[in-house]
Amino acid sequence: MKKRTTENVLPRRLLAVLLGALLILVGVLTVLFAAETSYAYCYLLGAGLAVLGIVRLVKYYVDKKHGRGWVLDAVGGVALLVVAALFVLNPKFIISLLPYILGLTLVAAGVGALLSRNRLGSVILPILTVVLGVVFLFNPFEAGVVFTRIFGVALTILGIVRVISAIVSDPKKGAPVEEPDDGIKELEYREISDK
Repeated sequence: MKKRTTENVLPRRLLAVLLGALLILVGVLTVLFAAETSYAYCYLLGAGLAVLGIVRLVKYYVDKKHGRGWVLDAVGGVALLVVAALFVLNPKFIISLLPYILGLTLVAAGVGALLSRNRLGSVILPILTVVLGVVFLFNPFEAGVVFTRIFGVALTILGIVRVISAIVSDPKKGAPVEEPDDGIKELEYREISDK
């Protein structure tokens, strides 16, 4: 059986504190510099999409050598690369579209929720969702900045929670503990004769 020790807990705790501090830093920067961080998020998302596109293309060519190549992997890889290029080469266009997409999504979600509700108390949140969606549609730039700042506040809160939970977590959790059995039991059997 494997045993956990206290030495394993300290690096995890330190990593949790560092991750929390990084989230706090990114959150504060997002709140203070909403427009600039929107561009940074576009570049990061574009880079991530490019990596996914390259992985899909490599998978297609490797599978093709073994006679299992699936054309949709290649098409998906190229599509991801095109979208990644759009995010990296024209982030202003992407940023200008996001409030409209978010606004339409909120309006649709709110209307769908309204149509499925039958009590007064349950219609308040869908109505607020529709109103928020309309605000995004008719005032996209300011709504986009507010949304980015809300995202920054959420990152900051998440970082604070991570740091606090890492600091106040029970150090006894790192004490040696026996791992539970894997559930496999030895069975004894014998042949029964029909005599």
